[in-house]
Amino acid sequence: MLFGGMLILSACGSESPLGNCDQARFVEDVIVDVPVEAGTAVNPGTHFTKTWRVENSGSCTWTSEYALVYAGGEQMASPAEAALPEQEVAPGEVIDIAVPLVAPMAAGTYSGEWLLRNAAGETFGVGGGAEPLTASLEVFDLPEGVIYDFSEAHCQAIWNTDEATYLPCNGEPGNIGFVNLLENPALESSTRGNPPVLNVHPNQSDSGFIKGYFPPITVQAGDTFQATVGCMDQQEGCSLIFGLGYELEDGTTGGFDEWPEVYDETSHEVSVDLSPLAGETVKFILETSVNGGRTLEANGFWLDARIERSK
Repeated sequence: MLFGGMLILSACGSESPLGNCDQARFVEDVIVDVPVEAGTAVNPGTHFTKTWRVENSGSCTWTSEYALVYAGGEQMASPAEAALPEQEVAPGEVIDIAVPLVAPMAAGTYSGEWLLRNAAGETFGVGGGAEPLTASLEVFDLPEGVIYDFSEAHCQAIWNTDEATYLPCNGEPGNIGFVNLLENPALESSTRGNPPVLNVHPNQSDSGFIKGYFPPITVQAGDTFQATVGCMDQQEGCSLIFGLGYELEDGTTGGFDEWPEVYDETSHEVSVDLSPLAGETVKFILETSVNGGRTLEANGFWLDARIERSK
């Protein structure tokens, strides 16, 4: 099973067939929404925006008749063409050009290419030549029936608490809260031989919480969220509420059932039918909140949090 991969976003060049008029220079890749960077992989069906920072290195101004166009390879659900963000881009100016992409559903490595097109319909690339802007990514190889693995994507999630608007995905214990992925953890119901868990700890206050906002996918009827929740071992004062929230493309937010959990030597399996969100592109939110008890021991876990699809 593949548990890692690579996203390579790059561009290079050669001599331009259009002379000095239409030329472009790749500056850098820009992360806009989902932190998909080199050395990471994505869940099947993940929605994200690919953005290239590009300089007009030619002698002609790019007008509203110029565009970025798909040129080959894996299209990843991108539009055939995307308008430039500015009506005019003078020589020497730098702009960010973006296209929305969706990771393929099948595991594997994919690469797509995009070129600039001028007012005459001629295409040109970067680096002074015809080299395309590229987006290459790898899609997780997940177990049959699983289309989304929250543990695998935890470093692409945005984590926050009452005390911090951004937490590292593999943090250190502290009063502002933390999250990390633990290998072979000791849990309240089992202390040995456990698979990896997302260990979550809200900030240490009576109203403390921790939330992880995950990269969006499009939900189908019959999709289900599955997980096991509980407290970490030797956290006798643990009392938490686990919940699954969501945010839609238009900013609408909501939530499903909540699951109280205390340290009682027993973890609990949870299941949510996601069919009410069928057809929506959804950013799921893993939520864990303090529910009384000792805030220092509000130390819980999400085990095998995933979305399953029956067909």
